[in-house]
Amino acid sequence: DDYIVFYSKIALNNSNEGVWLRDPNEDEIDYIAYSTTQEGYSYSFDGNSFLWTRYKTPGAENKFDEKKEYTNKIYLNEILPNPSGEEGEGEYIEIYNPTGENIGLANWTLRDASSTGKYVLPENTIVESKKYLVIYRKNFKFALNNSGEEKVYLIDPNGKTVSLATYSGSDEDASYNFNGKKWRWSRFLTPGEKNKFNNLPQVKIKIDKNVYKNVYADFEVKASDLDKDELKFVWDFGDNHRSYKQGTRHKYLKTGNYKASIKVSDGSEEVIGKFKVEVKKFPHQDIKIVGLSPNPSGKDSDFEWIDIKNESDGKVNLKSWSVATGWKILYNHPIYEKLIIEAGEIERLTRDMCRFTLNNKRAKIELRYPDGEVAYDLEYDKKDESVKDDEIYEEIDGKWKWTTAQNNAEPTLANAENTGDTKDTEEEIIKILDEFLGKQSLDPDKKDFKILLISFMGNIGLLDSIINNQEIVSGALAVKHDGLTYVFTRNNYLEEHYVIKFLKSLGFKINSLVNKIILIFI
Repeated sequence: DDYIVFYSKIALNNSNEGVWLRDPNEDEIDYIAYSTTQEGYSYSFDGNSFLWTRYKTPGAENKFDEKKEYTNKIYLNEILPNPSGEEGEGEYIEIYNPTGENIGLANWTLRDASSTGKYVLPENTIVESKKYLVIYRKNFKFALNNSGEEKVYLIDPNGKTVSLATYSGSDEDASYNFNGKKWRWSRFLTPGEKNKFNNLPQVKIKIDKNVYKNVYADFEVKASDLDKDELKFVWDFGDNHRSYKQGTRHKYLKTGNYKASIKVSDGSEEVIGKFKVEVKKFPHQDIKIVGLSPNPSGKDSDFEWIDIKNESDGKVNLKSWSVATGWKILYNHPIYEKLIIEAGEIERLTRDMCRFTLNNKRAKIELRYPDGEVAYDLEYDKKDESVKDDEIYEEIDGKWKWTTAQNNAEPTLANAENTGDTKDTEEEIIKILDEFLGKQSLDPDKKDFKILLISFMGNIGLLDSIINNQEIVSGALAVKHDGLTYVFTRNNYLEEHYVIKFLKSLGFKINSLVNKIILIFI
């Protein structure tokens, strides 16, 4: 056989290189490639495959060492890439021998992902049975990466990779350990000893059942750690947005399916929970405003209200909806409390649920869905006058009108259904105890109210002075309503003021006394 040797000025790379043989027509005849090299070795064909050999034979038959079988039972066991202090001294790589015999490691190789990071173990290197061999950076020289992807190889003298560890980034003083099945990070450094692991955080994910476009959704993770380690959280919502809070809110701007995750770290290891989020368009139920009170008696900011009717087929919770008010500029006020309205029903929105404000002259009002779209809008303008005390703006027979308040503590009656049956609607609206009948309601601005003590024959009684400028409770009256208005009924009573009763009783006692005196003298 003849061999042709080419000495060229072409530089061959020490890693990830390919060599082609082409004919004069540039057609490919042969091709070989290699990913890594061994210094001083040639890459030679043995009739079946290319192998690295320490024999260099230009112009002659390739020569190889007689192949020796090496164990594949030993493995990389612990790696410390980022020790505190001087990394050149503290980094280490540990090899474990689980077999029942000592194994010589002469000419075995440790290398990393770089093209130059290689360390050939010297002669007489032995890892004893069931023991650990720790090699420090002062011996293997190459640096282990603290960030980005890194790979560490254990290669036998035949060039076969026996063990491989791959990691991405490392925390300070956290070692990368093999537990017999997989690699895990640990804050326990155990060079030359059995690996020790901490307890992984226990994680439970809770998110909203329904997630809508342009609506904030709640994300929460419940996590515990038996080691009492401080936990850190990283949410990945799958739309290039993240959060670092244990409980957070997120708004998706587009509908679709997203692959999301939560990463919980205890300082040495991470637990990653993956989940899918389906983002839908918010359903726009038929909800409308049917009444409002801009100027209630007392402090407006405490007693203003808006009546809202659910005209959809199912119940609606208005939490996360909002009310926008103003005139030229509308200011949005979220509803931050639950307000559930059954189908066809009316509920009252008050300022303890939503901090809206209603102007006493004119206002534009929008009831908004959680996604910001307008569910219902209206406006009023009193021009040169103001809304009167307790005046209500309500929709009656499809038209908005100002009315005098009938009952400013209940949802607008004009929007309730009129069944025409008043028999079952009769109710006692005001219940006044008998002892209060005939008593006066004291107006604090009127100072001439007074109480008189009357003594007669050893009995002392109270007599309220009846003064013209005080209102008097003269009786209670039951009413009924026909669905739209209240109607007075006759099944009530009037009772004499207790002062009149007292005077009549006093007159009776005086008359009896006089009669007794007359009988004595007769």
